[in-house]
Amino acid sequence: MSRLRRTIVAFMCVINLCSCGQVEERESKLNNWQINLLEAMELPTEYELLTTSQQRTINRVWDMISYLNTKYEEEFIYVDYIPKELNQTETLYAYPKSTGSGNGKYYVTVKANGEGFTDNYFDFSVSSLAEELTNEFLAEHFDSDEYKYFALPLACSVDMAEMENGKFQWKYGASNRIFLLESECSIENVEEFAVEYAKWLYEHELSGTHRIQILSEFPEDEEFWADNGGYIYSNYEKLCTGFYSFHAKPSKRTPNKYYTIYVKYDPDSDWHLGEIFHISTEYAIEDYFSKY
Repeated sequence: MSRLRRTIVAFMCVINLCSCGQVEERESKLNNWQINLLEAMELPTEYELLTTSQQRTINRVWDMISYLNTKYEEEFIYVDYIPKELNQTETLYAYPKSTGSGNGKYYVTVKANGEGFTDNYFDFSVSSLAEELTNEFLAEHFDSDEYKYFALPLACSVDMAEMENGKFQWKYGASNRIFLLESECSIENVEEFAVEYAKWLYEHELSGTHRIQILSEFPEDEEFWADNGGYIYSNYEKLCTGFYSFHAKPSKRTPNKYYTIYVKYDPDSDWHLGEIFHISTEYAIEDYFSKY
């Protein structure tokens, strides 16, 4: 289902679910942005032909998207709107047009708060910094055509104003997936690189989960990378010689243990059935860092 179709379905559900209670007085003229959205939803584009609840919805959606556009001086693309209900805060989802995609990674949440709105857009400046620093770290070890790196932010409770010396204070975490060429980092040597990477993450107080996948070569097929390298498609199973993943186990905020999974595949055997080894280990931080 396309994003537009999902949006239409979501918006139609909103139209049906909005209560028919009293609506604040509004000017009955719709602007071009509202008209275009209503046309996409196959709804009337004349204000007086909308139901009372539809009028309120199209006005609130405009209020919330305008709040983002004005506050950050850039254009945001509408995704979904959820009206206020008994256990639901009035919420709008959008993404900055500059990201070029509505795949969910850069969704901004706007919530009604008293007389105004709040949003979580600051998350993206923090996540962008984390990705930039990680890319810099990788670029110190590999040429640009020797690795691929994808990140999916998981949680953020720190804003840029709180950052000091590139430290994220264990308040930001992402699911990081790194692909390396076997010629540059073999599966036998990947743990040494992983420990160095973990030390760097610890220095910057970055949380998250981390998977380092070793490939004999990088597929040129765009489909392979379409989901941020999330899956090994059947045509490319034989390219994967193994992977190493780790994540920190926190004590309060600061990690005190690392849990690792170390897997090597036999390229001549069936996928996932030809594991030469599959080792899961839990290390105290000091023991893990002292391995290399």
